[in-house]
Amino acid sequence: DDDDNINNVSKWHDVAAGGINKFATWRSDGSSWNFEHKLDLLTAEQAYADGCFDTAAATYDQAIKAASEHCDVLVEALACERACIFHKERGDMAEAKIYSKKAIWLYNDWEATTKAEDVTSVVFS
Repeated sequence: DDDDNINNVSKWHDVAAGGINKFATWRSDGSSWNFEHKLDLLTAEQAYADGCFDTAAATYDQAIKAASEHCDVLVEALACERACIFHKERGDMAEAKIYSKKAIWLYNDWEATTKAEDVTSVVFS
């Protein structure tokens, strides 16, 4: 039913907005080192869901850069993976492959080889 689907989408949009607001508060309360890159990733995901594709692309890159600067390999890998999926779903396989290679390398470096294999299967499926 369309009404149920709209209510469900609205519900999850509200949940996401609440999470983004919490991360923004924690970042501004002096924990930017821990929360900046995570907030960037959540913001990119929200922008993608809202159809703001230029914002999403830029914010994925911002999340990847900040995670790297903050030495958070796991969030950097996840941001690369999500950017890969974003570009693949938008039809840009060249960009998707760039992000997938970095995600795979980071997951392998973190010794998350099964996750690296998952990224490989997403890109090439």
